[in-house]
Amino acid sequence: MMRLITLCVFGVTAALIACGEKSDATPRAAATAATTATAGNAQAAPPAAKRDSGREYDLVAAPIALKAGETAKAVFRIEAGKGLHFNEEFPAEFIFSPAAHARTGKATYSHKDGDVKVEKGVGVVTVSLQGIKSGGGPLSMIAHFSVCSDEQCFIKRGEKLALQVTVK
Repeated sequence: MMRLITLCVFGVTAALIACGEKSDATPRAAATAATTATAGNAQAAPPAAKRDSGREYDLVAAPIALKAGETAKAVFRIEAGKGLHFNEEFPAEFIFSPAAHARTGKATYSHKDGDVKVEKGVGVVTVSLQGIKSGGGPLSMIAHFSVCSDEQCFIKRGEKLALQVTVK
């Protein structure tokens, strides 16, 4: 029996090493300007300079402003770190929590539903927003996605991220 347990543990360890997957649930996001949302649609700002932050990814989004009662589309990007790319084969999902001042058009935006696109190795997510009442602050989300190099993938589950939204 002990030999069987040892063989099972060895087999699982070997499989994990062979796959080269690493799970890291530590929030690692820095907001920088890349897009701006306005009532009715999102307008792209000039692309941000690529950073060598030493991180596995950065959340890139400009603060979003809209009026109470208005809807807008906003775009944010998950830019993989140096030598990495957003994994388009992973079932990416971004689950939003409503705030007192704003909410998203639906709770979950996913790769499966076509909400998450990959452009030149960058994950691009378009969300619809609705201004509820005057106020500002983060619109929180829990993210599940993956970034990879040619040798290894980093699975991000339960990443706590936020978009800054102001409603006037």
